[in-house]
Order: sequence, then structure tokens, then C-alpha cells
Amino acid sequence: MINRIVKLATITATEKVFKMIKEHQEQEKANLLDKRLRNTRLLLRNYRNLKEHTALIHLDIGELNQLLQLDPINLNTLEVESIKKSKKRTLIMVAFIEKMLEIYKEINPKRHDLLYSLYISDKKNTVQTLACTHNVSTRAIYKDLDLAFKEIGSLLWGVDSINLL
Repeated sequence: MINRIVKLATITATEKVFKMIKEHQEQEKANLLDKRLRNTRLLLRNYRNLKEHTALIHLDIGELNQLLQLDPINLNTLEVESIKKSKKRTLIMVAFIEKMLEIYKEINPKRHDLLYSLYISDKKNTVQTLACTHNVSTRAIYKDLDLAFKEIGSLLWGVDSINLL
């Protein structure tokens, strides 16, 4: 009798532990997806600023190189190198976003146009303007944007984001 109770308790406890582990893994997966979608949104929302910043970077990197040549022993060299790396990463990221947007245009021209109109083009548009232009509700625009963020996110973040969807 006691053996059956211990066995039943062990089975029940094991099942609960496995259920908790599975729930935790699903939560981790959802958090990672949320983070990537948030990062995609942040990149696109800040694209104009990043693009504007990249126009000035080439000049800045030249000035930083001159500073390094003037004072190679200075402890601030590490800081200057860090700034250079950050600026170079910004250049690379903007170029990468542009390439992925070109690819996305081939995949889904309609949603690409929405992303382009809202975040990339020189003319800043609103969701309401796009809804009027496309003769749909703002909710339809938001739904298309949500799907566009997921799709472009898979291009930006690679196979890991596909596994999460």
C-alpha cells in the first residue's frame, strides 16, 4: 500500500516538474520572440536617425583616426577605439537593414511599402494617412505591420527567429 502511494506521488511530482519545465521553456521562447520583434520595431523606428547619423560617420572616423595618431600612448585610446567600433557597427547595421528591405520588397511588396512609408521614406507618414491612401481601416494597417515586423524580423535575425514563430 505504502509503495503504491510513494509510486503515485513520484509519478505525480515528476509530471508536475515536466509541466513546469515545459511552461518555463515556452515562456523563454515567447520572451525571445518579443525581444526580437521589439528590436525590429526599434531599428525601423530609428532608421531615419541612424541613416542620418551614418552620413556623418565617415568624417568622424577620420577625425578619430587622427586623434589616435596624435596620442598613441594616451589611456583614452581605448575609448576612441570603442567609439570607432560603435560607429562602424552602425554603418554595417544600416547597410544590412537596407539589404534586407530590398529582399523583403521581393517577398511582400505590399507590406514593404507600408514599412517604407512609415519608417524609411523621407516623407513621414502616419497610419491614418496610409489607411486613407489604401482605403482600409487603421486596424488593417496595424495587422499588416505586425505581420511585416515578424517577416522582416526573420530576415534580420535569421533562422532563430523562424524557429520561434
